Amino acid sequence: MSKELINKVEKAMKDLDYEPNVLAGSLRSKRSKTIGLLVPDSSNMFFAELSNNIEDILFSKGYNIIVSNSGYDLSKELEDIRNLRSKKTDGIIIIPASPEVEHLVKLKESGTPVVIIDRKTTNILVDTVKCDNFQGGYDAGKHLLELGHTRITYIDRSFDQSHSIERREGFLKSLKDNNINFNNVFYQKIGFKYEDGYQAAESLLKNEDKPTAIITFGDIPAIGVARAIYDNCLEITKDMSLVSYGDMKVLSYYNPRITAIHVPLKKMAISACELLMNRIKGVETESYKEVCFNTRLIIRESTSKPNL
Repeated sequence: MSKELINKVEKAMKDLDYEPNVLAGSLRSKRSKTIGLLVPDSSNMFFAELSNNIEDILFSKGYNIIVSNSGYDLSKELEDIRNLRSKKTDGIIIIPASPEVEHLVKLKESGTPVVIIDRKTTNILVDTVKCDNFQGGYDAGKHLLELGHTRITYIDRSFDQSHSIERREGFLKSLKDNNINFNNVFYQKIGFKYEDGYQAAESLLKNEDKPTAIITFGDIPAIGVARAIYDNCLEITKDMSLVSYGDMKVLSYYNPRITAIHVPLKKMAISACELLMNRIKGVETESYKEVCFNTRLIIRESTSKPNL
């Protein structure tokens, strides 16, 4: 078409506020230019930041994103997947709600490109993106042990997933390497919310032989723990050291700033999007990749030598 005709058409589109029929376009191209993202808890800062990173990356590539929240409920996750497939999404990035993979095997067999992020799964071959959770757990324990702590509480999630198992095993290896008996260490399993961390710390702090340091499996319960320490007239750093896992931005603004294992969410988001785009475009057709990023210990004000 001539430039003059193109200008006339564009002007008419603007005057009429014309919007192209995306659905009709997707029927012609067999592409919806839409990606599904399934997360366990969209209110969790960790998943919210990951979602924002993924959305920004996909938007720059001309894709829209539909975010679904499973609430750690497998039946809800199954329904979300059915809804995303009915919308003809070009691919799905998922943080599974449970270790179950049968539904993910069926999803893959349907021809939908899938990338699993932040989890390691067995009995299914798909592209995965994760971080070195074992090393992260090891570094958290090692840091406290080097400061002189031996009475450490490890606050874990209520049910095991691959990443939580790896973090715990890394922590236990740090104890073994420093000749610390696990029986001397407090251990609790809790939920994922602020109040779960708060209540766990409340019960710990009532013990006469309370710990001198606490490690939490995530940032949300860590903030609850920090509040409980304050409400019990104790001071983080002076009376109790605290290490979190994830390193959301809020930790560096808390008072005192909280030591954490940093998870490189932006790098993980970039890698997951690249893997998915390659599957959608047919660049990768056979071999599946597992990309693993290193974690980093970020030492801040919440850890010090024990006040014995």
